Amino acid sequence: MDCLVWSGEKTGAYSVRSGYNLLRPSCAIPTLDAELFKSIWNVKCPPKVRIQVWRSLCNFFPTKACLYYRRIAQNPTCPVCLNEPESREHVFRDCVNASMIWQGMGYNWPSTVLTLSFKEWLSWLLVSHPMVRHSEILITLWSIWYVRNKKLHEGVNNSYNHTIMFIKAYCREVESLLPRQFSPPSSVVIRWNAPLVGVVKANFDACFRTSENFAWS
Repeated sequence: MDCLVWSGEKTGAYSVRSGYNLLRPSCAIPTLDAELFKSIWNVKCPPKVRIQVWRSLCNFFPTKACLYYRRIAQNPTCPVCLNEPESREHVFRDCVNASMIWQGMGYNWPSTVLTLSFKEWLSWLLVSHPMVRHSEILITLWSIWYVRNKKLHEGVNNSYNHTIMFIKAYCREVESLLPRQFSPPSSVVIRWNAPLVGVVKANFDACFRTSENFAWS
């Protein structure tokens, strides 16, 4: 008797997992996106920051231009500078508000970078700076969107200096919460040796705190 058999499973029965596995080759993520997503998820910063950046890369952000394209907003103009459509590139990089914040944080780029798409620009930004600054970059992106929403929805207009101070303080707080890296204990057994005749030997412990430049014994 003839019957329907699903080739994706040994049992012949269809499952969502087998269907997903068959579709994976045709839905593979481009190399640039895969490397960029991997870099973002490996950054040591709060999950909410990484998720927000990931949403912006997937164009899941309710910018004015995106809402206008979906026929939700009547005007695509940036609510901060009122000069250009509020695309991802504009709100996070090209807007005068974002540009001043990046400069205050010590980030600059040549004019040729302004022609890059948001994904290309963020990839360039991460590659051009050491990994120790990647957390600061993502937090800056998160803060730019946070400040934009505070102004648009609550009427709070924070100054550039206030925003930059907030970002630096937030980065210090995140860094202080990261687990400390301790070197593994030495396998060498240290034994006490008696001093030479006529020599007095005194043993004591000492400690030094780098963050405070303070030592005691």
